[in-house]
Amino acid sequence: MDVLSELFHYHGWATKALLVYCDSLPAGRLAEAVPGTQGPILPTFAHSIGAEWWMLSKVTGEAPAAGSGEPTFQSLAAQVELQQLAWERLLPGISAREFKLPAQPGSWPAVDQAEAMFAVQAIHHGELHRTEIRQTLSLLGVPFPGRDANDAWAYWAAAGRIEGEFS
Repeated sequence: MDVLSELFHYHGWATKALLVYCDSLPAGRLAEAVPGTQGPILPTFAHSIGAEWWMLSKVTGEAPAAGSGEPTFQSLAAQVELQQLAWERLLPGISAREFKLPAQPGSWPAVDQAEAMFAVQAIHHGELHRTEIRQTLSLLGVPFPGRDANDAWAYWAAAGRIEGEFS
């Protein structure tokens, strides 16, 4: 098992699971924002997924993929599928890239081994916003059914790698 690839599979699975769950909720609840978060749920997903495309484009040199029209939970889930495929193509040779991110005055300094930094940032950024979305749901009184979609145990079970029940 390639641990780095598994981490990105989990990352995509957790994002898609939360997208699917949120798509099942009444739209009015999803338009609300709570203090201390990025904002309403759908724009938070769009921000997180868009930022990951930007990170991928920096490492690959390819233009970031962009959805057309207003984002929906379904269109964002499709974007996550495409991102997973992009990471699958990129990860096997990522350590051989030795990509240096040039400095952007006023934004960031030059960064050596930026391919690794962007991979770490993609996982961190996605986790941060999934946590904000779960926090928003909780503060709005919207229950999350079953295991948490950010839970590695739930991912392992969904992948068929755990036998029997767990709580």
